[in-house]
Amino acid sequence: MNNKIKLIPLTEMENKIRRESLKAWYDDADYKFATNSNEVILNHDADHALYLIKLIFQKANHLVNIATTTLAGIVPASDDPNELKGVEIYNDKHLIESIKKFLNKSDAQLNILAYEDIDQESVFFREVFCNKNYENKINIKVFPQNKQLVPIDLQLDFTYADTKAIRFESSPSNKISPYKAIGYSSNDEWYDRLNKVFYKLWNKNLNVIQPKIIAI
Repeated sequence: MNNKIKLIPLTEMENKIRRESLKAWYDDADYKFATNSNEVILNHDADHALYLIKLIFQKANHLVNIATTTLAGIVPASDDPNELKGVEIYNDKHLIESIKKFLNKSDAQLNILAYEDIDQESVFFREVFCNKNYENKINIKVFPQNKQLVPIDLQLDFTYADTKAIRFESSPSNKISPYKAIGYSSNDEWYDRLNKVFYKLWNKNLNVIQPKIIAI
């Protein structure tokens, strides 16, 4: 009889704990969106960010507004500054599908405010922004790169929908962990605050990005 105990490598155990923790977080976020809860949803990493933004698009009726530094760009995936792996938030295939499903609505509108130049070879730019099916449904404005038009207290990364579902960075100046954010399935106060910030920036003299429309 073999009485030897099989040891599970630490990395495998850590991955198992991570998967279980992530599933629990997904279930909690799903429940709060399904019940239109106004309880806070804490957002600690890239997986949380992707899932929460996807839920916001799924819940939106006609309008989603995004203010971001990392549109279709690679950003750190963890708090560890030595971790080189990155995540392309708006190039993720599952989020892209949620965005397309939202844009398939006849009266859908997506406005994107980018603090930095965007990658025009990215999946999002080519498959969504330049997609003939979504012509006139997406507006993108980019700040001039001197950034003098962006007061530091207004340079916030956030996403919100007309249903008052929101996600925003709680520490916009924290460059090590850009994903520490909070979200709500519905929150009147934060919706009003973010809406004011968004259109205060949107109405400045910004660069308007024009799509190169292609049939897909």
